[in-house]
Amino acid sequence: MLMKHKLQLSLSYVYKLFVCFIAKFIPNYYHDKDYYSIKSSFSLINLLLKYHDPELFYRLQHCIIFPDLYATSRYRLYFQINVI
Repeated sequence: MLMKHKLQLSLSYVYKLFVCFIAKFIPNYYHDKDYYSIKSSFSLINLLLKYHDPELFYRLQHCIIFPDLYATSRYRLYFQINVI
């Protein structure tokens, strides 16, 4: 039996958990000199897009729009939290 729990966590606490996760499991993800990790992520995004929406994938390729142009801002939006 699956039990669903609704956690009541503040945004600042969730952000702190995220920072701890990054520090422990992928400490060099955003800090390596050649950004190899981020480039690898773009490759994965490209493959996911090709699998889930081939028409969009080929259209973006035809227009010479690669993941680093549109995915960088998405990554920042997913992981950016404004805590006041």
